[in-house]
Amino acid sequence: MSYANYEVKFGDYNGFTDITDRVRGLQTSVKCRVGELNSAEATLTLDNDDGAFTPGIGGTYSSVDLFSQAVIINKGSSTYPLFHGIVDQVQYFDNGTNSTVQLQCVDALTVGGRSPNGYIRGSYTIDLDYEMIESLYNGLTSGGVVYFEPCGLPTLDGGTTPTVSVEVMDTLDTGSVFNYFVSFGLGDNNVKSVLNNDMMPAFLGVGWPTTIDVTGGSAVYNCQLVQQLTRESATKFSFGGASGIPIQTLEAGFRTDLLYNSATADQEPGGAGPVTLQDTASIEKYGVRHINVNLLKAYRSISADPVWAEDFFTQNYSTRFTEVRYTPIRMTVLLEAAEAENIAEATMHQLMSIDDGIWQLAEITYRPTGAATDVTELCVIAGRTISAVPGRTTIDLELLPAVDYQSFVLNSNDLGVLNQNRLG
Repeated sequence: MSYANYEVKFGDYNGFTDITDRVRGLQTSVKCRVGELNSAEATLTLDNDDGAFTPGIGGTYSSVDLFSQAVIINKGSSTYPLFHGIVDQVQYFDNGTNSTVQLQCVDALTVGGRSPNGYIRGSYTIDLDYEMIESLYNGLTSGGVVYFEPCGLPTLDGGTTPTVSVEVMDTLDTGSVFNYFVSFGLGDNNVKSVLNNDMMPAFLGVGWPTTIDVTGGSAVYNCQLVQQLTRESATKFSFGGASGIPIQTLEAGFRTDLLYNSATADQEPGGAGPVTLQDTASIEKYGVRHINVNLLKAYRSISADPVWAEDFFTQNYSTRFTEVRYTPIRMTVLLEAAEAENIAEATMHQLMSIDDGIWQLAEITYRPTGAATDVTELCVIAGRTISAVPGRTTIDLELLPAVDYQSFVLNSNDLGVLNQNRLG
């Protein structure tokens, strides 16, 4: 069995150039924090011994404006996307004989998220959570009122105004939290600040950027959103044991950084003032671990209760994450070791994919030191770093306990088990 190679391209609306043969090494990473629209990053180290990328000397790419280029990294015979983003920084390393150029890239949502959000004070609109994300990026005009100006998404040198498209990865929360958004008190923050400080924490949303599509009339920057933590159409990856993906290293431990047992939310003006909830039993064990968030102002929930959103946030953070658990924290697997064990190519490339491998279930079987038998833990893949040089690919996974970070799903063999996953 032989896995297909990497594909690395850069370009814009005028076309993409395959530079795979110049790649000496690459790294991509995404980490999903609860209550955030997260970011993705990539670093490419390219061979520049012929001066092809050196500005001003007549090389193949010396006249290309690298900072206006999109970078696409794919893997596998079925083209699984590992990273789609924008060149953000360029560094040259040249000793007169050998030269490399390093492209540091970020996702387009982060680039556009640096823009002021452009809202009109005193106006409001009605949006579901994913619609609100799209409106903050794409702009919104209704009834002659400009609620949000389009933000500074890269145009990729052509096409019409680029857009952000949000794909909701579950159907557990068809109504969502945000019926009302009023701009009072938000200040002149940029788009990502408004999303991550005022909106995303309210509904335990987890979002991350995925792919760039330039096949239509404009560049479309895609992202995925999981509401209330459970990706309903989840793929379970099996690690360890007799037939799972082989584990190279595994770190287990206590995640005290995940502990919350006290939460305060405020949504003035328009709400009933700050709301604080605490888990006294957890506080007696661990002390106070508090989080304080000033949510979007003057919006109401579907139930038309102006305090509901405050309670929703505070109840989650003061009751859901109140235990310190001993679970797998990080795990490393090697692509070549999986290939040697005849793990299916599609399985490994799904794990590496920005679309298919994030916020999925990981069933991990391992034997702790001194134990007589194996143990099996169910975790959530909340972060992934892929590091590749010719002949070796390392996949580092950041893990969260599924018992806290997935919701109960009726009739699920993984998320509907008694005494697990919010079902006590």
